[in-house]
Amino acid sequence: MVVLFPEQSSFDYKQLKELLAGVKVERIKGVINTNQGWFIINGVDNNISYISIASENTRRIEVIVRGSGFKPISKALTDCLE
Repeated sequence: MVVLFPEQSSFDYKQLKELLAGVKVERIKGVINTNQGWFIINGVDNNISYISIASENTRRIEVIVRGSGFKPISKALTDCLE
């Protein structure tokens, strides 16, 4: 499932990293804006990397989880927005 965020969306970097370190996902990737700059996130089995990049026009996160785990993750991601 893909979550798209409005153009003005910005995540709290520390809060987002803490959230993603604690959730069980099979695969996650995305392009995000944070209070510490733009990042590409890429991970498999909770081994997630954050690569700093120049600004982007697209803000999205793609998450693959088993069962019904996506809805809580989607809500938690929204809670990380500034």
